[in-house]
Amino acid sequence: DWMTKVGGPFWGLLSIIAIALANITTQATGMYCWTIATKEMWPSLKYRPIVAVYCAWLILLEFWGGIWTYYNMFLAVVAVTCGVCCAVVLSDYFLLRKGKFSIKSIYKIKGHNAYNYSGGFNIVSVICLAIGTTVYFLAYDPVNYAPRNATLFYFTPSGVSFVATFLSYFLISKIPVVNKYLLKDRKEIAEVEEKNSKTKA
Repeated sequence: DWMTKVGGPFWGLLSIIAIALANITTQATGMYCWTIATKEMWPSLKYRPIVAVYCAWLILLEFWGGIWTYYNMFLAVVAVTCGVCCAVVLSDYFLLRKGKFSIKSIYKIKGHNAYNYSGGFNIVSVICLAIGTTVYFLAYDPVNYAPRNATLFYFTPSGVSFVATFLSYFLISKIPVVNKYLLKDRKEIAEVEEKNSKTKA
């Protein structure tokens, strides 16, 4: 109704179609990402059952009807997870690794497993995600849609949780034993760089 009033029947309908297509493609992309991530975590699982479970979950949500009731809470949960996850990735890439990764370990080529960590989980990341999430909930109560701390809330819950996660990951990574744990890929990278320098020479 709002689209039609603003843009008229033609542009209003066209906008709704564009929004529908955007939602469908976003969901398809999300389904793909979740399927790949699940398969990566549990390689023994087959793709079809994974997709079937996620499809069943989405159908359940579709017909449940409570999405609109709890939509603000859903957005709040998405905000905390997206903010802290992005903070870990950016801190790890720019501050810790300075943009250098081992491609062989990323693709798990035989004998290269620098990113396996503790059973496939980076414990430092898990700790920092917990720190960032805690800061988020100290700033904001997503259930009652109310700020908990005026100072933290001033910088937005997503903002303070992002900063807390970003800095905690960087600072913890400076501890020598943790640094060694995180940077198991340095030997592989050094070998590649040495090989490249010899090739150029």
